[in-house]
Amino acid sequence: MLTFDDLHGELYPPPAPPERATPSGFATARSRGMWLPAAHLAIVEAACLDAITTGGRLILSLSVRHGKSEFVSKWLIAWYLATHPDARVILAGHEADFAARWGRAARDILTEYGHEFGVAVSQASGAANRWDLARPHHGGMLTVGVGGSPIGRGADLMVVDDPIKSYADAMSPLVRKRIQDWWTGTMVSRIEPGGAVILIMARWHEDDLAGFLLREQPGEWTEVRLPAIADDPDDPLGRAIGEPLWPERFPAAELERRRIETSLSLGEAVWLAQYQQRPTSPTGGMFPPGNWVHVDAFNHGWGEPRWVRGWDLAATEGGGDYTVGARLGRLDDGRIVVADVVRGRWDAHTVRQRIADTAATDPAGTLVVLPQDPGQAGKAQAQQYAAMLAGHAVKIEAQTGSKEVRATGFAAQQQAGNVLVMPGEWRDLLVAEHAGFPRGTHDDMVDACASAFNALAGSTRPLVQQSYGLALNE
Repeated sequence: MLTFDDLHGELYPPPAPPERATPSGFATARSRGMWLPAAHLAIVEAACLDAITTGGRLILSLSVRHGKSEFVSKWLIAWYLATHPDARVILAGHEADFAARWGRAARDILTEYGHEFGVAVSQASGAANRWDLARPHHGGMLTVGVGGSPIGRGADLMVVDDPIKSYADAMSPLVRKRIQDWWTGTMVSRIEPGGAVILIMARWHEDDLAGFLLREQPGEWTEVRLPAIADDPDDPLGRAIGEPLWPERFPAAELERRRIETSLSLGEAVWLAQYQQRPTSPTGGMFPPGNWVHVDAFNHGWGEPRWVRGWDLAATEGGGDYTVGARLGRLDDGRIVVADVVRGRWDAHTVRQRIADTAATDPAGTLVVLPQDPGQAGKAQAQQYAAMLAGHAVKIEAQTGSKEVRATGFAAQQQAGNVLVMPGEWRDLLVAEHAGFPRGTHDDMVDACASAFNALAGSTRPLVQQSYGLALNE
């Protein structure tokens, strides 16, 4: 016969102990001191639990090295399956191996501690990328890389962790479009009715997956943005502007050191993306207008620069893009000077003539860098230009990667105040075009300057010139 206490226990079961009540409690109790609570991770936990409860769509824009993947893709998923043993989880990452690593971590946690919740990992499915809970439960986990398809599986909880691998990928329109198409064409259909989605990523670009979803489905997605250094008066943690996110691990001095280190070669863009979760600079683009150093004349105390003339070619007379040739030099102290720019909308014959005339008037030893378009026609054109410039050092450069990636080295030096600009009627146009990059109407000056800069930065030994003028630099 049931007693009052029995009935009370059936109707009002005791609360779960702290180590099982929440993901953070579980991680704190069972990580052997390897996972420690933090104020910003409490914000992350609350947002994730709300998304799980409501079937919401959540974007976590959180600084790198601040524990977001360790918490969500490992401990939260393990806890979720332990407390929802009939649920299905799909985790996706930029590569299959990256995603499987988190799948293995969650599986190992439940192998060791699942008994505390009355669950176990099935011995029949122990692969890191695909495993199930033992009967009578029907839950389990599947991991895939971007582009992969979770065939035959649905998700009550879908986690997408770092869908973009690198800055170079983020700057590629083709890669961004491929990820967007993969999401809309493959992954959306795998979300079960009432299922939750958590997207974790560094905000590399305004049109990355997070930007795409916030733009196309503005009412569907909630973004929690937690930059390494507070930069908004409405900070989720209530921090004052300038305060670090995790001072116990990354105090302000350490973050400043990392800001300098990450900006050395690729400029402020990497710092803003990885640590601040801003895909563009609040000062406006990759080339802040106030960071150019304007000079009145060439100072012979700068030494004898090594000169490079970079060209960006267009064969449209009277309209469309411009053909631009920018001459840059590297000073003895390492700074860069933009000394001259020629620019015009010319037909193909005039373009060839201007290249030849400019090479003849440039300082002796100036390296001429010309782009090579893909295909056999591009190779033939490159050889014709090289032959035309016999007697000059010439470098033919295949155009690979996005414009933004090719310009990052030059942007880093400009942001640091290391680019001097000589006077000329082209100077204001150069500053304006760079300020609008990469969304401006024209980017021909940017391409020409970036081409010249990359040749200056990449050459560490004298060029060997072939008989027809083509320089070898491999």
